[in-house]
Amino acid sequence: MLCVSQVKPCWLGLSSPEYLLLYQEKLNITRNVEQNTYLVTFNECPELNSLPENIQHLTSLLSLCIWDCEGLASLPINQIGYLTSLSHLEIGYCPNLESLPDGVQSLSNLSWLTIRNCSKLKKRCKKKGGEDWPKIAHIPRFEIF
Repeated sequence: MLCVSQVKPCWLGLSSPEYLLLYQEKLNITRNVEQNTYLVTFNECPELNSLPENIQHLTSLLSLCIWDCEGLASLPINQIGYLTSLSHLEIGYCPNLESLPDGVQSLSNLSWLTIRNCSKLKKRCKKKGGEDWPKIAHIPRFEIF
């Protein structure tokens, strides 16, 4: 049973008033009560330049979607590797996102990756010669366009 949780963004470590004013309506947290797992979506956050470092504590996170975050230039380097339950990562319309963090390579449950309209990232994730290809080669299903 999926339900929209009333979990406040500060639960994720997003406690600064400025962050809450900018992103409270753009951050969606869905919780599966029975399995105590989460889906987190950042959507239309053009001023967002980094994900919260405390995201590493969401070890039950199944899906992370990052859409329309033009200011996002990088993902947390070490924190992503702690998301051990992550099975789906979707990144779209983040033109300034330059690369995937090394931690993606250690996500053994990651079975689906989607990268859409992220030109810099798309180049790095090409099968032949992409600098980030070794980080995602283990993922069974991926879509990059």
